[in-house]
Amino acid sequence: MAAYKILVASNTSNVYTLSFEPDSASLKIISETEIGPQPSWIDFVSGLSDRRVIGGVHGKDGGVFIAQVDENTGRLDVLARANTGGGPCHVKAVGKGREIVAAHVCLHVELLQRRSHLCSR
Repeated sequence: MAAYKILVASNTSNVYTLSFEPDSASLKIISETEIGPQPSWIDFVSGLSDRRVIGGVHGKDGGVFIAQVDENTGRLDVLARANTGGGPCHVKAVGKGREIVAAHVCLHVELLQRRSHLCSR
């Protein structure tokens, strides 16, 4: 049976590509790509002929990125980045990959804090 490639985000600044071989039950790192602080979410962009993924990174300069995946090595080549003012907790490509929607933890927390502040008066 062929090996499966698995992309893994982490609390480092890297996204790792793992190779899983079901016959031998082995799992090993085959590639490591520095993306930025704590890459949080990775999703394949459907509807495109090439292998592209989107993801989010944390920190005050956090945002989203889109990257090309090398089918042979599993290495990511970052094609573009966009700052969202913080780290998204979820990203999704829509419109056949033409748009990216990002859910933002910091904004949600900020709105909840404002609401509780208004309610406490």
